[in-house]
Amino acid sequence: YLGHKWCNYWVHGEWLNDKSGKMSKSKGEFLTVSLLKEKGYNPLAYRYMCLNSHYRKQLVFSYEVLESSENEYKKLLKRISNLNKDGSINNDLFDKYNNEFKETLKNDLNTASSLTLLYKLLKDTEVNDITKLE
Repeated sequence: YLGHKWCNYWVHGEWLNDKSGKMSKSKGEFLTVSLLKEKGYNPLAYRYMCLNSHYRKQLVFSYEVLESSENEYKKLLKRISNLNKDGSINNDLFDKYNNEFKETLKNDLNTASSLTLLYKLLKDTEVNDITKLE
């Protein structure tokens, strides 16, 4: 239909819920990127919130959780922007973390563990900043 292969895999996560149950058009307000932007939220903060949960787990949305996720996301961005770009990459440490990261994703697409590993890397004093950035 598209004239090219669309994708190799399709993952369908659980429904997005709020306190009253599944969000849907028929129930009234439902979440869209436009609505997030309209309310002043960065859509990437919503993505960050989703990545902190497993795709098979039902995610209960609230603006309080989104607000917290947005604050965490901003702190992560600030922490990464403060990394020094000088020096050379330590290939052994890079490979170690890169392989661990791939393993978290191979474990049923465990993005929450992937983010935990990212924070572990950022705290690791044995790894220089340029290797962390890479």
